[in-house]
Amino acid sequence: MKLHKIILGAVLGLAATLASAQTYVGSFTTNGNTITFANGTTTSLTAPRWETNPAVFSGLDAAALIFGGSANQYAVSTDRQSINNMAWYDGWGDHAGRQYASNYKLDNTGLGYNGCATAGTACTNSAYSAYITDGFSSTNYVFLTAAVPEPETYALMLVGLGFLGAAVRRHKLAARA
Repeated sequence: MKLHKIILGAVLGLAATLASAQTYVGSFTTNGNTITFANGTTTSLTAPRWETNPAVFSGLDAAALIFGGSANQYAVSTDRQSINNMAWYDGWGDHAGRQYASNYKLDNTGLGYNGCATAGTACTNSAYSAYITDGFSSTNYVFLTAAVPEPETYALMLVGLGFLGAAVRRHKLAARA
């Protein structure tokens, strides 16, 4: 009976580990003037200025740049209370800001935020970035998310549970003999 409790505990612990978890890590403004960490400390890391033709960042790209790691480790939201997978963006010539999906970014020329000047194309609304100094600032909230296990992880878990089941069966047979 004791072995059953150990196995049940292991299965429940593994299920809790595999469950998707989000942890609030902080927030950033689109212009980078205010970065707040979960512990309440703030700093600034001014976002690149539009005139320097920086890369265009999605909300997830900006989160990874600011808080470290890779974009797929994060969820970004315009709402601190619930994750809506949206981010605030500033667009070339659009100083009112807009909300788009947190993985969105627009670079019509493929040459950077101010690439329209290089390409000689119309600039207004040609690029949208979640991390740019270009006249608009609003707050994006960042959450660290648990990695979603690969199918191989589940297969390995099932093999392990099969071995545990065989061990329980051998234990029962040995106890009867």
